[in-house]
Amino acid sequence: MRWLAFLMNRLIWLIPTLFALVTLIFILSRVMPIDPAILIAGENASHEQIEQVRNRFSLDKPLISQFAGYLKAVATGDLGDSLYTRQPVAQDLRSRLPATIELTIVSLLIAAVFGIPSGVLCGVYSNSLLDHALRIGVVAFAGLTHFWIAIQFQIIFSMNLDWLPLAGRIGDVPLHDFTGFVLLDSLLAADWQALASAIAHITLPALTIGLPTAAVVQRFTRNSVMNMMDTPFLRYQEAMGLSRGIIIWKYLLRSSLAATVTLFGLTAGIMLAGVVTVETIFDWPGTGNYAVRSIMYSDYNAVMGFTLLAGTLFVLLSVSVDIIQALIDPRGVT
Repeated sequence: MRWLAFLMNRLIWLIPTLFALVTLIFILSRVMPIDPAILIAGENASHEQIEQVRNRFSLDKPLISQFAGYLKAVATGDLGDSLYTRQPVAQDLRSRLPATIELTIVSLLIAAVFGIPSGVLCGVYSNSLLDHALRIGVVAFAGLTHFWIAIQFQIIFSMNLDWLPLAGRIGDVPLHDFTGFVLLDSLLAADWQALASAIAHITLPALTIGLPTAAVVQRFTRNSVMNMMDTPFLRYQEAMGLSRGIIIWKYLLRSSLAATVTLFGLTAGIMLAGVVTVETIFDWPGTGNYAVRSIMYSDYNAVMGFTLLAGTLFVLLSVSVDIIQALIDPRGVT
């Protein structure tokens, strides 16, 4: 019963949160120093053409009427047409979203694989040679920008060593599109050539996003484990002869997972910004790359649509983090 109430509470809060998000995006679009009608019509458009755009998109109506129309359009999934692709923005985003989700998931896995175990070991063996070695190996990426890391990876592993592809999502390999997720589709089709190509293409972009995040996760996990190691309960367990391995596996790892899941939620915005940068540099066909191209071409509807999508994903991720954390540590369910 507590679980049902907890879940319902989180889902109910989604409604006002998403409404506030849509309202904020609408307000920001109307307080821009540039007239939306001019952006849509183009800088070289005549006065008559601009007025036609205003009339077509109801920009000549009162703000409350414009807002009501925007709410109705968003509720029905109508985000307008892209001025660049000449396709519905919702369709453009839908076709590119799997690539972004796939890259984000692999990046999170890299951050978790490198960050959590090394953070636990650093916390258990704090100030030891192992602690210093692991921290230097991962934290070296903490102060570097995604842009710099991406360029260096391309120069070293693609141009100089020719180990991994420079850009793109998959090579010139035929692959049936089941889900839009290339890694999953290649597995479902048992197409190992396509799978190898997809892994090779996603490696550098995912490492570019995942390694800086792993540094943050490691530092956070290390501090969390060090604090737990000082508790009377764990000191008593260690004094009673409980091995370090059991302490790490039974107590520290699970507790650090709950804290780290919260950290992933807090760093979601930073990761989203990283995805936009990395997708552009590696020409990854995701929503971030689409957003940058839309900004370059002053594609008003596409920029608005991406902003709404990014905000919605961030809200959904925050709710998911709360639910996952409650699954790991049910004591937080109220």
